[in-house]
Amino acid sequence: MPVALSLSPNLLFDLDGTLVDSGPLHDSAYRQVLQQHMPELLQHYRYDSVKGRSTRDAFVALGIHEAKELVLLTLAKQQTYRDLILRRRLELLPGAQQVLDVLCAMGSTMFLVTSGSRTSVMSALRSTGIEQVFSGVITSEDVRVGKPAPEPYQCCLQRHVSPVDLELFQSVLNERPPGTPVTIGVQPKPTGMGDAVFCGYSAWSQADIVLVVWGDQVHVSRGTLEAGIQLHQKAPMRIVLPLVSLPDPYVEYLFDEMGRLTTVRQTREGDRCQPGGLGDVGAFILSTRGLGDEWAKYLEITGRGTMTAEVNFLPFLVFLASRDWEVLHLRVADPLEARGVNTPADLELFRALYAGGQPGEALPG
Repeated sequence: MPVALSLSPNLLFDLDGTLVDSGPLHDSAYRQVLQQHMPELLQHYRYDSVKGRSTRDAFVALGIHEAKELVLLTLAKQQTYRDLILRRRLELLPGAQQVLDVLCAMGSTMFLVTSGSRTSVMSALRSTGIEQVFSGVITSEDVRVGKPAPEPYQCCLQRHVSPVDLELFQSVLNERPPGTPVTIGVQPKPTGMGDAVFCGYSAWSQADIVLVVWGDQVHVSRGTLEAGIQLHQKAPMRIVLPLVSLPDPYVEYLFDEMGRLTTVRQTREGDRCQPGGLGDVGAFILSTRGLGDEWAKYLEITGRGTMTAEVNFLPFLVFLASRDWEVLHLRVADPLEARGVNTPADLELFRALYAGGQPGEALPG
């Protein structure tokens, strides 16, 4: 029976069993992993008893509590599920595409809230062609307690729907040139710059490269950014780091004799940086293909910062280098490009500079 729709402009969707017919693939993935690693548990396994849980919680429900076993089985199941998506095409449930099309036409903003892992969820969205429908995606990795607890929904509301000062940002963005797509992602808690970057994953993962610029870096020049993008050339598994020699660097990048990035020292985490060391200008250019998968793997092994207790972004670059990502550095001539606005003195400096000065230039090399 047709139903008249009177909808909020923001809608939250589940994925498995709501939009996609993923149950048979999840069931098959669990069975394959249990058969390979713990066949004795197969007789007690029923998909209906774990359906809707995160993968880790599902194995806990099956009686597995040892940490290493949980990590092994969780990773194996998630990889098996992604392989099944590629081999046996994941299908949208009947009517799902029509519903999404109607809501898009009505101007609704849609978000996905799911218990799946980010890599598996993004694989499912890409496979079914609905990735671009959603303005934000919340997965099991964004929260401590998954559904049916309310935390995933609260995280979505805080991060995407009702952030403080969203109206102010939106009013400014409305002045952009017509047809320029803009998506706002909000980090509800200061859990680290890595998390902040990946708050916008659903938007920037559509591009070939992502340019990350820290918000306090007001003096990084257009020349630096253009040179960095040109140096990247949209190559797969490549990172471009604009770097400059600084008398007292806040962070320091170290390379081995082959030019490979090996270490990033961070003063904010208690490291000592050497005078004259290479520091960044708060700008990073990265290939997007595979970056979400790499971030998920990084989160599985990394700890929080010694001093800040945050999940930092810069050590992720070292992790990528260790996994054969190419790291190129762009030499920046003006050390002032590395200075951000963090104190009243910084603010006064740049006010005076921009009253009659010009940003610096970059030298590829």
